[in-house]
Amino acid sequence: MKKILAVVLASLLVFSLAACGGSDSGDTGTPPPASSAPASSDAGSSAPASVGPNIGTVDDDVDHFARDSYKFVYAHYDNRSLEQEAWDSFLLVAERFNYEVTRMSGDSDDETYLNNLQALIDRGGIDGLLVQAPTTIAKAVYDVLENGGVPYVIMFSPFYDDQNRCIMPSSALNQYDTGYEAISFLIDNREGYWGNVAARDIGLIVIDFSVIPVLHERAIGIQDAFEKAFPGNDDNIFYFDAYSSPTGMQMESGYDATSQIVNANPGIKYWMICGTIEEFSQGAARAAESLGMESNILITAIGTTVFKEEWEGGYHGSWVSTIAIYTPGHTTPGVLALIAFCDGRATPSNIWPQFLRPGDLGAIWEADYKPVTFDGLYDYLEEMRLVYGW
Repeated sequence: MKKILAVVLASLLVFSLAACGGSDSGDTGTPPPASSAPASSDAGSSAPASVGPNIGTVDDDVDHFARDSYKFVYAHYDNRSLEQEAWDSFLLVAERFNYEVTRMSGDSDDETYLNNLQALIDRGGIDGLLVQAPTTIAKAVYDVLENGGVPYVIMFSPFYDDQNRCIMPSSALNQYDTGYEAISFLIDNREGYWGNVAARDIGLIVIDFSVIPVLHERAIGIQDAFEKAFPGNDDNIFYFDAYSSPTGMQMESGYDATSQIVNANPGIKYWMICGTIEEFSQGAARAAESLGMESNILITAIGTTVFKEEWEGGYHGSWVSTIAIYTPGHTTPGVLALIAFCDGRATPSNIWPQFLRPGDLGAIWEADYKPVTFDGLYDYLEEMRLVYGW
């Protein structure tokens, strides 16, 4: 029977708007009506009823300098490492694709974000929005955007309705698979760190933030992979819900989860730990140091920014791998989709047909990722840089 250290305090709703990558934010929100669809965004568009798979990608054969430069705004809720890296990525390719970009923050406050977003639209003078917001205000954000009449793309997190349909295009990750592959990498490579140890001596700590559905999907993937690799070892799976922690989505939650669970279970000799965001894994790494158990703990994560900072700061400890994400490869499709909307070459309902799942009203671009160690991180980033051509 699995031991639950922190009880899930809120059920998951299907209208989900949360971040991915290094630092995620968001909460559950009220879904729009089942009939909600990007109809207003498509209304009156001269775009064709269907488009090819290259529209909204780096392979799109279009002259971006045959028009005036577009004015976009990156409207983000938080001000953490993910948002800064995304901002840097938007700036990186702005000249190549002939757009200008400014940023708007909600300073991690619901009312501030909504007021700033509405004021931005009311002021005018912008051609499109790159939107990143939490699920606590998802319905309100959706209403502002749909009533605003400005083309937009959702960054990092799909909008779902109450029939679990994605209703607007989004650049995101396959959340379940990233969790599954993150812990599978540790499982597959454990003998290189520990030798041949018995499954009954290995424990798992999953550090979740349950009210953000995309993070919880990662947690499910982590747990499923461990259960498949070590059947009958369920008693060694420990779940920590940082939503119930006073430190929330901070590294302290990862530290507390690791310290408390490891100290309470001295019979388990080896530990695998995965945070659904990098900060949780960073906290777990500090706990492994303070416990004097770095050789008996293997830590992984989903994201690149903090992992890279640890390596560049000289870290060589229990945090040995992560799901690496090349940020421009995550953000650029969103920009190119928005450009296609502004050009009238595509609509939210027909962009990226290769990623449109049956029943969905908008496609989810699945960004590339790869499980890596510190040694493999830069090779992957260079590989992706060459793919994207800058």
